Amino acid sequence: MSTVLSYFVYYFIEALVMYYYCSHIFAKKHKELPRKKIISAYFFTYMTQYLLSFFYNTFINIFSFFILNFILILFIYLDKKKVMVAIFHDCTLTIFMILSEILPDAMISMFSHNFIFSTYEVADMSDFTIFIYALICKPVYFLFMFIAAHYFSNKDNSTTLLEKKSNIIIAIPVLSLVVLVTIYYFSMKNVPSKNEQFLIVSSLLCLLIINIISIWLYEYIKKQQIKLIKMAQNRQLQQDTEQYNRLLATQDEGQKMLIHDIKNHLYTIYDLCKNKDAAGAASYLDDLFEFPALQKTVTFSDNVQLNLLLTRYTDLYKEGNVKFDIDVQNSDLDFMQPDDITSLICNMLDNAYEAARTQKDGAVSIRISDNKTASASVISVTNSCHEAPQVKKNNIFATTKSDKSMHGFGTRIMSYVAEKYNGHIETYFDDNDRSFHAIVLLHKDYNEKVHKERVI
Repeated sequence: MSTVLSYFVYYFIEALVMYYYCSHIFAKKHKELPRKKIISAYFFTYMTQYLLSFFYNTFINIFSFFILNFILILFIYLDKKKVMVAIFHDCTLTIFMILSEILPDAMISMFSHNFIFSTYEVADMSDFTIFIYALICKPVYFLFMFIAAHYFSNKDNSTTLLEKKSNIIIAIPVLSLVVLVTIYYFSMKNVPSKNEQFLIVSSLLCLLIINIISIWLYEYIKKQQIKLIKMAQNRQLQQDTEQYNRLLATQDEGQKMLIHDIKNHLYTIYDLCKNKDAAGAASYLDDLFEFPALQKTVTFSDNVQLNLLLTRYTDLYKEGNVKFDIDVQNSDLDFMQPDDITSLICNMLDNAYEAARTQKDGAVSIRISDNKTASASVISVTNSCHEAPQVKKNNIFATTKSDKSMHGFGTRIMSYVAEKYNGHIETYFDDNDRSFHAIVLLHKDYNEKVHKERVI
C-alpha cells in the first residue's frame, strides 16, 4: 500500500467525520450554505493537512489539524465574535482524534504486549500492518464524534421524535472495528502476499463504503420521519380548520334561523304567561334551550385553534358517553404554534378518551391555566382509570394498543412539543379515586431559552 494512497484514505475519512459532526452541530447554518462553498472549504482544509502529513511529524499533524479545523468552523459555520465556540468544538475534535489513535494501541497492546503507537509516528506508512492499524482508529474516531454530535446538537431539531432503535447504526462502525482488529491480528502474525493485500484492501474499501452508505441511510430515514410527522401535524391542522369552518357555518345558519323566528317564540311565551300557564312556558323554554344554535359554542378561549379542538372533543366525548369537563382560565396558549396546540391537545385527549370510555362512568377533565410567576402555561388532563397505565422512560405513559410500531408515537410528539417550549410532562396515577393525571408545563419565553444557538 503506497504512502500517498494511505494518507489520502485517512484524511478522506477524517473529512467525512468532520462533515458529519458539523452538519449536526451547526445544522441550521449548514443547510443555508451553498454546496460548492462547503465542498471547497473541506477540500482546502483536508488537502492542506494531507500535504503537511508528508513532513512525517506528529506535532505538525496535530497542530495543522487543530488550526485548519478551527478556521473551517469559525469562518464557515460561525462568525468572528464566536471564537470561544469554535475553540470548544475544535478542541473536542482534536482530543477525540488523539484518543482514537492512542486507545486502540493501548487495547491491542494488552494482547500483543507491544505498543504500536511508540513506532507509529516514525513508521513507514506504506507498511500494510501500519495501514490497517491506522484504519482501526477511524471507526473509533467516528464513534466518539457520533456521540458528541448527538449530545451537543440542538435538541429542537426534532431528533427526539426518532425511534431509539434507529441508534443501532452505531453497531456498524463497531462491527467494522472488530473486522479491522481481526485483519490486523492476522497480518501481524503472517505477512500477506501482494495478492492477499490487494484483496484485503478491496474488502476494507467495501467496508468503508458500507459505513458511508449506512450513515447516509440513517440521516435520510431521520429526515423522512421528521417530514412524516410534520405532514401529519399539518393534515390534522387542515382537518381541524375545515371542521371549524363547517361548525361556524352551521352555527351561523342556526342562529339566523333562530333570530328569524325569535319574535314568534317570544309571542308564544308571552301568551303562555298571559294565560298563567307557567308550566307550559317553562316547558317551552326548555325545548327552546335545546335548539342546536344555542347548544354549540366555540368560545372556550380567545384562541381559535383551541376552541376548535375543545368543541370537537366535546362532541366526541358526548357520542362516547364520557363526561367531559373543560376549564380554561386566563390562558389561550397564544404563544404556541397552531400545529403544536393540535399535536399536544389531541394526543392528551385521545389517550384520556381511550382510557375513560371503557369505564362505566367514564369522565375526563381538562384544565388550562397560566402560572404568572413562572411565565408558563399548565395543561392538566385527568381521566378515570381502573389501573395505572404502563409508564416508560421520562415518565411518559406507553400505548396499550397491540400494534406498537403504529401507535404510541403520539407520546413522543407530546414530549417533543413540551421540550420545544422548554417544558416537561409529568404523569401519575391516583389510587384513591382511580384516576390518571397528565400535566404539561410550557414556558412562554421558550424563544429565548430554546431557540438560541448553544455555545456547546
